Amino acid sequence: MSPDLPDEEPEPLRAVLVQFASNVRELRERTGQSGEAISTAATPAGAPEYNWVGPLEGAQAQVRVLRAIALSASLGVPIEGLTERIFWNPGEVARRPGERKDPSERLAGFFSVAPAGEIFEAPDGCAPVADHAGVSAVIGRNVLDARRRRHLRQRDLGLGDTSGATLIERGEREPRLEGLVTIARALELPPGYLLGGMAWQGPGAASPREAGDRAGSTSVRHLHEPVARLWLDDRPVSEIAAELSITRHSVEGIVRRLRARGRRLPLRGPGGRAPEAPGEDDRREAGAPAEIGESPTRAELLARIALNVRTLRRAANLSGRQLGEAAELALSRVELAGADGYDLPLTTLLRLAAGLRRPASALTAGISWDPRLRRFCLLDPRHQHRQLDPPGLVAGRNVWRVRRGLGISQDTLAARVGMLRRSLSAIEIGDFTPKPISLLMLADGLGVEVSALLEGICDWYVRPLPPSEFAAGEEPPSSKERWVDVARLWSAGRDHREIAEALDMTTSAVSSAVSEMRDGGVDLPYRRPPADRVQLRARLRRLRAAGRFSRPPVAAAPCPGSCGDPAAPPDGLAASADRPRQEPPQGPRRDRVSSRPDPGPDPGGRR
Repeated sequence: MSPDLPDEEPEPLRAVLVQFASNVRELRERTGQSGEAISTAATPAGAPEYNWVGPLEGAQAQVRVLRAIALSASLGVPIEGLTERIFWNPGEVARRPGERKDPSERLAGFFSVAPAGEIFEAPDGCAPVADHAGVSAVIGRNVLDARRRRHLRQRDLGLGDTSGATLIERGEREPRLEGLVTIARALELPPGYLLGGMAWQGPGAASPREAGDRAGSTSVRHLHEPVARLWLDDRPVSEIAAELSITRHSVEGIVRRLRARGRRLPLRGPGGRAPEAPGEDDRREAGAPAEIGESPTRAELLARIALNVRTLRRAANLSGRQLGEAAELALSRVELAGADGYDLPLTTLLRLAAGLRRPASALTAGISWDPRLRRFCLLDPRHQHRQLDPPGLVAGRNVWRVRRGLGISQDTLAARVGMLRRSLSAIEIGDFTPKPISLLMLADGLGVEVSALLEGICDWYVRPLPPSEFAAGEEPPSSKERWVDVARLWSAGRDHREIAEALDMTTSAVSSAVSEMRDGGVDLPYRRPPADRVQLRARLRRLRAAGRFSRPPVAAAPCPGSCGDPAAPPDGLAASADRPRQEPPQGPRRDRVSSRPDPGPDPGGRR
């Protein structure tokens, strides 16, 4: 970290405290409780009780992490609800020690408070789309605009190759859902933003009778997961059969097969419902973590936060100094955050979360607050960092949840969007990953925004895009136009780093532009003499190609024997030229095959 950064905790901006106070006040009024009631619900049992929420609503103090966890749980929101519209923009991080800049030239991080209104506004305009080409064009335009506003290169999008990113930005390729999520993670945007700015206006849907005929070929295997979900929701067998358009015997047979395969499905009484709530084993099977102890100590809670910081920093492949540069914290503060026994301020938690590119709740994972019992719960670390489900499975669950909430059957939705029922069933159970165009069709058929079908996918830190540097209709300068500026600054004696800072380029891009301009014949002076013979030959080759250097004629050296005339041969060569040529002696030609004399005819008549 830079040595001039303060070693003490930096004070947050006044605008940050004011926005935090506004968030707390709005959430408290939504619950209809007073500040004293919220303070009591967020205070551990047995601790002194007083109204500490009042100073927070008056923007007179900031809160620490443990108290923020209790406050957010008492208000019924995650910890991100307390910091809504408050964003930390990370500072510039040096990936290598040689790339570390002087503090006066380095881009520092800063807090920003989003104004009232939509934080992630949809791109300008709403283009009607009806096919893959239209969807690909809008997605490409959104990706290109966001990448330019983030000042990122195509290689920073996280894709396997830059050629794929080029095709996506040109609108020639529609990315898969996994690729769309990868791009959104690199741009620090919700995935629904890249699907904004368009409305589905596809061809007419199939008729209900046609959709019903298509649905008749649905495989029974595709019904396993829907039956299990409805069974766990304590739905009667008759309702499950009516929902999935199958018989009661089919439902019971599927349940028996799932149990035989090891799936935990609770037994039901004579009425067709579960006799009791699922036990501990069932909750663990569903992914609910188990509690450790009854009342963890403060040291154990702070140790879990420190463990999360260390784990996420290693996963991000960042050193302590790099994380400090991103969070604008001294190295001692970063090390203190990863040590046990330190209760971080909430603003420091935001700095670290943004530097790690993860949400704030990822740093407090494993800690929960029970407002009724007024105590913390420490969760099992084995269940804390579970591997997230694939984006296709999460999107399918969202489609199933929204459709069930609206009371729409699969037949009806498939008829609206013109999709086979078995395809819709495969999407809902996660057997098939929908493409962006399929999500647009389903969102239009359900009457919701496409972002509603992508909830739960975003597990990274998001922040608003900076305003565009160009007016509507303007394009950024092309590479040829940048070359003109590079040549002008290079001829003025500016070095690589100064040119990169002035033109928002990297030093490697500046070196590449200078090399290509020299190959094209542009006269750019060299700063250093050639290091070796190979570099000298390359420079001479460039000069010859540009027509500014020609090889001088090589004059023959005068010979002493020819009296200084380079055209005359030496005396020895002239004497040998005047001497007549001697022919080799002509002798009898010897047989090359055999030198033995002819033995004559064979006595046996054979030759």
